[in-house]
Amino acid sequence: MKLTVEVSTARVDPERYLRALETEAWNACVMRAQGLRERVVLERVTQGDGRIHKRLHVVPDLPLHVVPETYRAQLDHRGLWYDEVTLFDPRSRETHVRIESPAGSRLSATGIARLHERSDGVLLCFDGEIVVELAGLGGLLEKRIGAEVARRYQELGVLLQGFLDRGGDL
Repeated sequence: MKLTVEVSTARVDPERYLRALETEAWNACVMRAQGLRERVVLERVTQGDGRIHKRLHVVPDLPLHVVPETYRAQLDHRGLWYDEVTLFDPRSRETHVRIESPAGSRLSATGIARLHERSDGVLLCFDGEIVVELAGLGGLLEKRIGAEVARRYQELGVLLQGFLDRGGDL
């Protein structure tokens, strides 16, 4: 399933926008708003060409009984989690994203996020693809996951606007 999400953030330049995303205050804000048990950077490496590779480990605060039985069988000893692996190019303001999870190759979530400067702020454009390989349920799960990803991008956009307006990054 293809997915496109656009989120505008007003009264901010790209540099401040990107700096805000790296703060502990923003991380704490996201954890509270999205009900996460854990959201931690496991790896952050600046490559020789200036691109930044990052692995963000996320553990939702969800009881396992809400996870469908067919998916629960795929979980490892760590329970429900995923890693957001990104490669950010500061020159183009483009981030390649992929999600790694206990589902392994049965779930593929990838995309490219582009940050565009506008006269009134910035526009984040995310183009992604979600593929779930699970007989009889793949298409349905792709739609549910896609809707959840789009909802969370919009929710985080509103949250980030308030965070920046309050000077939470300063």
